[in-house]
Amino acid sequence: MNENFLSVRIEEILMKSDRFTDAQIMGVIRQA
Repeated sequence: MNENFLSVRIEEILMKSDRFTDAQIMGVIRQA
């Protein structure tokens, strides 16, 4: 998985919901 793509994906998630927790973000990374 491209690190750049992953960073952009996380930024999109954070912009959609600033209530995302680290655990939720890590879950998304594991799915990538």
